[in-house]
Amino acid sequence: MKRITIFRLLQVCALACVLTACSTLYVSESKTISKISYGMTPKEVEHLLDGRPDYRRFDRDNEQWEYHWTRTIIVIDFENGRVVRLNTFPKPPAPPTPSQGNLKRLE
Repeated sequence: MKRITIFRLLQVCALACVLTACSTLYVSESKTISKISYGMTPKEVEHLLDGRPDYRRFDRDNEQWEYHWTRTIIVIDFENGRVVRLNTFPKPPAPPTPSQGNLKRLE
């Protein structure tokens, strides 16, 4: 009986740690994103977001950077070397990976 109680207590503690970590990660991402402001240079954004974007698009004086974080996709538009737009989207969940037994052979 005592072993079961200790085991349950450990399960509850582990679950609390996991949930807290996820919450902290989301708050950290939100705080960092909120520091991006209109008129920032690409170098300032790169420093704030710890590196180059995952995707980059440009056309003449317009440039768009896209970052894929743990829970968020960030899209930043630059015009003439300054931030003019910022969009954030929740990152969609990854599609399930089929197990070997569920794969069908195409013939």
